Amino acid sequence: MKLKEIYAILDKLSPFETQEKWDNSGLIVGSFEDEVKEIVLSIDLDEELIDKFSPNTLFIVHHPLIFGKLNNLDFSKYPSNLIQKLILNRQSVIAMHTNFDKSHLNSYVFSEVLKFNLDYCDEFICATNEEFKFEDLIDRVKKAFNLPLLRVVNKKDNIKGVALTTGAGASLIDLVDVDCYITGDIKYHDAIKAQNQNLMLIEVGHYESERFFANALGNLLKTLNISVIITKSKNPFEIF
Repeated sequence: MKLKEIYAILDKLSPFETQEKWDNSGLIVGSFEDEVKEIVLSIDLDEELIDKFSPNTLFIVHHPLIFGKLNNLDFSKYPSNLIQKLILNRQSVIAMHTNFDKSHLNSYVFSEVLKFNLDYCDEFICATNEEFKFEDLIDRVKKAFNLPLLRVVNKKDNIKGVALTTGAGASLIDLVDVDCYITGDIKYHDAIKAQNQNLMLIEVGHYESERFFANALGNLLKTLNISVIITKSKNPFEIF
């Protein structure tokens, strides 16, 4: 199957033109004329993953391998070291980042992982009007993301409505009009702001909130006449 055929399917599922201006979703490494023998889905790429698969593998990742200005290709440094391996291995990469956040990932995590009723959804924010007791909501979030502990700002005993943005969603605080907002990354000053606006925050971790990317996309690609492999990406953070 040609890479351009797969790209067209992905573009129909989640149009690349909907990505944010600062994003770099789309074809990162490879050629639209490349022949693809298998597809591997992952949040990110690393050397171990690249070495594990054969030539003519297409990696579809969430985070773009090239993000921002790339001034040189120093093969001793990231991401140039991975780009060199991909080229030598005749492998290709497509990133589906903010376009997929908008079209599928946020709603998938909200509805399929957290099992909330989806009452509202815009580009990045999904919300429910359901009401929760603090302990019940915390227990649900811990189990859904397999987390022993959670960082919480402005605890509320009774919660009217919950919203979610996967990844780094704290910059969207002003758009949240329910009692509680769940997201991946929360900076200190965002926490102070939420506290002053009487908004409860739950931080689940960037990786933890987006690790469902491969499953969400894999479900959409089941009908492709080509092998699609869902991988378990590694969290770069360890807890000691």
